[in-house]
Amino acid sequence: MAHYFLQLREGKTTRPDPGEHKFSSAPRAMAAALEVAREIADDRMRDGLELGIDAVEVVSENGQYLGSILLRSVARLNSSTR
Repeated sequence: MAHYFLQLREGKTTRPDPGEHKFSSAPRAMAAALEVAREIADDRMRDGLELGIDAVEVVSENGQYLGSILLRSVARLNSSTR
């Protein structure tokens, strides 16, 4: 069974998500990536800071890229729904 992990991308640098989440399905991993992106965008916008982190990415345990959630898109979505 494959496992999927979240990582944070800032520019060309990626690092593991500090929560060290591990998921057994790709849809759950992508849903979690969206939730983490929303939390980061909300925190940054509330504090008036730059986003810094560009995306939350989902990768498999063998390093295969599955997809990403762009924080700028989430920030725009969050601000338009308020």
